[in-house]
Amino acid sequence: MGQKMSPQNEPPETNPIVVSGNTIFLPTLQDKPVPEREWVVDGWILSDCVTAFYGDGGVGKSLLAMQLLTCVALGKNFLGIKTKQMPVFGFFCEDTEDELHRRQVRINDHYNVDFQQLKNMYWQSRVGFDNVLMTFIREGVGSPSKAYEYLRNEVLRVGAKLVVIDTAADTFGGNENMRPQVRQFINLLGKLALEIDGAVVLCAHPSASGLANNSGTGGSTAWNNTVRSRIYLSRPTDKKGEELGEDDARDLRELSKMKSNYSSIGDKFFLRWCDGVLIVERGQASDIVSQIARKNQDKEDDEIFLSLLDQLTEQGRTVSDSKQALSYAPKIMSTMDMGKKIGKARLTESMARLFAANVIDRGFIGLGKDRKKKEGIRRKPQKTECGEVQHGCL
Repeated sequence: MGQKMSPQNEPPETNPIVVSGNTIFLPTLQDKPVPEREWVVDGWILSDCVTAFYGDGGVGKSLLAMQLLTCVALGKNFLGIKTKQMPVFGFFCEDTEDELHRRQVRINDHYNVDFQQLKNMYWQSRVGFDNVLMTFIREGVGSPSKAYEYLRNEVLRVGAKLVVIDTAADTFGGNENMRPQVRQFINLLGKLALEIDGAVVLCAHPSASGLANNSGTGGSTAWNNTVRSRIYLSRPTDKKGEELGEDDARDLRELSKMKSNYSSIGDKFFLRWCDGVLIVERGQASDIVSQIARKNQDKEDDEIFLSLLDQLTEQGRTVSDSKQALSYAPKIMSTMDMGKKIGKARLTESMARLFAANVIDRGFIGLGKDRKKKEGIRRKPQKTECGEVQHGCL
């Protein structure tokens, strides 16, 4: 007769397994359909997660957040990206109700809707209220506040599936550089996202270093590491990381996907402020940056050319626009300290632009030691209303 198997020798698949809480016994997943990820904004804002939305003060972060809420409430594309229509809730700590009202009117005009069509949209101005959502009694240990319970109850009451919280500075009651506190706060918002089966977008300001290196981050690395996605609204910069010229880019913004655990990263839009809203700028982002950067470079080169021309004039030296001349201006200027920085080719282009703009011309410069007239390139004289003659300028 065969030996009777003891319980220890029984095959594992026949052992009784007691599962408690959220523990999953993996064989139970066999043949179950794999759940698809649900996006509130395709590729950018995911359900059941917290998305961090960074932007410096005054760049238009709150405005774009309101446009996001409006598009999702209506089921309209957001900046051309498909959205899932659902009820939304905005928790705005920095703007008064009147300001939110004014802003929403301009947004409605842009999307050609009225307030009657926004039955899926709710927001609150929280200016003047205690808006800290998590407090920390002991170092590293936090607990939800009364303000959080109020927010949670309101969100559940209206059935919102997308919640925008503006900003982290108003709602986080801990030390932004302490990882345990930051993670607890983000996890609290993540729990809310799961409870509403939707998404939470947390608006935040970047730190000084985050602005300097154009990463848009702030505080502890836990902010970036704990959220599942992070987007950044900024003013566009050139290759050196410097903001583009104010005249050309004061209304231009760059929206970048800095992190996404479940979609591509590095995607970006160029936006322009127009009539109270941010709209997608036409053309490729790289083209727009290069065009504006080139215009700024040209302006700087022109200023250098004129400065060098003034130096030569003060020294009594004349220069020519003829390539065959020994005194060819770009050749002479490229040997001077400021001219060495940009070179002969760019000085040649600058000279052509300045001639075309009637800033410089060929004419009388002065008298030489032999009392003969000296002619060459000069700032073009321009008459004022009083009849006085002034040299041309940019």
